[in-house]
Amino acid sequence: MTRSYARASLAAVALLALAGPSSPCRGADLLDRIEILQLANGIPLYLAPAESADTVNIEIRVNVGTTAETDAEVGAAHLLEHSLFRAEELQSDMTYLQVISQEGGKANASTGSDSTTFWAIVPAEKGSWLIELMARMLLERQLTDDQVEMEKATVALEIGEIHPLVAFLGFDPGLIFHPPYLEVPGFWERELGMPAEPRPSQNQIRLRTAKLRRHHVQGLYDRYYHAGNLVIFVAGRFDRDSIHSSFARAFGAWRGTGSAILPPDPLPTLNRRPYRSITPAGERCRIQVGTRFIDLTPRAEVALRAYLDQAAFELMKVLRNERGETYTVSPIVSLRHNFGWAGLSLAAPPHAFQRNLELVRAKVREEATAGGVTEEQFDFARQRYLQKHDLDEPDVSTMMAFAYQAYSSIRRYGSMVSPYKLIQQMDVKTYRDELRRLFDPEAAVEDLDVPPLLFRGDVVVMAMLVIILCSRVFRLVFRRRFRHDEVRWIRKLAYPPLRMLEIGVAFAGFLLSIHVFFLLRYALIWLDFQDWSIGAWYFSGLLETAVAFCLYAAMFVFVPRKLMVIGDDLVVKCISYWSYRIPLASITKVSTVRILSWPFPLRLWLGRVRHRVVSTRLAFWQPVLLVETDRGKSYAWSVTRPRDAAAELIGLLRPQPPGDAGSAGGAEPVETPRQTGAVENRTDSGP
Repeated sequence: MTRSYARASLAAVALLALAGPSSPCRGADLLDRIEILQLANGIPLYLAPAESADTVNIEIRVNVGTTAETDAEVGAAHLLEHSLFRAEELQSDMTYLQVISQEGGKANASTGSDSTTFWAIVPAEKGSWLIELMARMLLERQLTDDQVEMEKATVALEIGEIHPLVAFLGFDPGLIFHPPYLEVPGFWERELGMPAEPRPSQNQIRLRTAKLRRHHVQGLYDRYYHAGNLVIFVAGRFDRDSIHSSFARAFGAWRGTGSAILPPDPLPTLNRRPYRSITPAGERCRIQVGTRFIDLTPRAEVALRAYLDQAAFELMKVLRNERGETYTVSPIVSLRHNFGWAGLSLAAPPHAFQRNLELVRAKVREEATAGGVTEEQFDFARQRYLQKHDLDEPDVSTMMAFAYQAYSSIRRYGSMVSPYKLIQQMDVKTYRDELRRLFDPEAAVEDLDVPPLLFRGDVVVMAMLVIILCSRVFRLVFRRRFRHDEVRWIRKLAYPPLRMLEIGVAFAGFLLSIHVFFLLRYALIWLDFQDWSIGAWYFSGLLETAVAFCLYAAMFVFVPRKLMVIGDDLVVKCISYWSYRIPLASITKVSTVRILSWPFPLRLWLGRVRHRVVSTRLAFWQPVLLVETDRGKSYAWSVTRPRDAAAELIGLLRPQPPGDAGSAGGAEPVETPRQTGAVENRTDSGP
């Protein structure tokens, strides 16, 4: 620990010592007020009394969300939440929201991935009435087509209207550019062994929600809305026996028709190596340094949260008071049940990034990883933890938060454990041991938005330079030089408006490139290459740029743009630098032929031409130029005036007298083929 840390800690502890004793908690533990009852059908009831309140807050959590939806039910959980607020007993312009509002209360609901929560706050004397109302709203429901269709409009306001193009196509075109199966493994998959949870895109959700019918929504309700999936929370001013009796009467006999529950998360597996993610940033860089863990215990969680709060406080004092840098250092704890990651997060300007990164690294390494927390720092962390608890007032919102804390503790650890009692009972040795176990060097996490390597936007400049370099290399390697006075004939291939073929090939190249990028990124992740340094990030990005250029160049090899006779060769020039030559001496037949003809010439198209047909005109039924060679290969191209082109090319098949160079416009067409009779000007549609 550095001297600045020690001075900051000692000063804080001295101030706290003047305020009173440092170890005991001055206030009562509000978690002790939480009482957990159980109805006859097994529904748990969490009571969080707040005697000084004038209202009562009731929240009913149903353990089902979007992850329970089948492909045909995407959007059904959200639509079901809305539809339950409507009922036949109400007027068409009323919902349960308006009914509660008329009684001086307010209500709403929310749908998440694994839960749907309905809540309402009313004056305390209306508690029993609200319980009966929520029972009518949630239990034994049979929705109607009108209720579901009416709530679709409300859902559309929340998730957004369907784009006209998406509605016309009937699918999300964005998935073409970003297919879900090309997602590289994320943090939770790579580092903690959690399977990915694929979710439809927003456009897919909008489309499928619009197609939902009553049986989809009712089916989800029938399977998941049962007593085994409900949890009830009550906070505010209420009589314990009266509220319990009201819930027992309204909810206690209901069991529901289904029994489905969401599957639990699989057991996590910790990737035993440090995790490091580096991304270039602009003016605002970000530092996140922490650790990953599994099998978190209640005592370890308390030690973790207390240390991160203490470390964030001390770092801010150093950065603000000693360096004059007004940074906010925030503790982060991200949990899924009893595993996840935690750390310290702060922003930093580029000029101070490396210095601040080393500062945070040194603090975590010396105090948490090496167990170097002093007794003064431990007392300070414990006192801050308890002081924050003392600031909690037993109002409705605070008590509801404590009720959820009790519920989370039971789900996570199997029992309701008070963190305030745990930290009061903890000594400095236990504190150090827990931190050392949590901050294992092999479980370290660094997520960094670092300054650019050279300047802001340098990656764009580098990518342009890579494209220019690749272009020059392709030009030197694949470009074939010729003398212009050797050009005897040129004919451009016929293309449709807007260069539709080039657009199609570019799109195909894009689809190919994103698949190659996926394989490349997956390989780099498997090699941990991108975790090494900022230079590795630049290298991987520039490598993708070079690969993309090569892919596009390779795709355009299949797009001929021009036919030329140079000397004794027929040269096919592609859009890219690539071109290939067909010796005139190897050509055995030149003719015109239709792609569509009867009977269909299978031997010609499937036996000789195959993929070497390039017909890009919109009038694809027009004749194309057919060139057959003695190598068993034939070529078909769309050209303007194909019969004239065939006649001109036939004339050029004759050996050229020495010194008689043709012009670029081509020679006069002749009607007589070579003496071999192998070449003819045929305009019929058959082979």
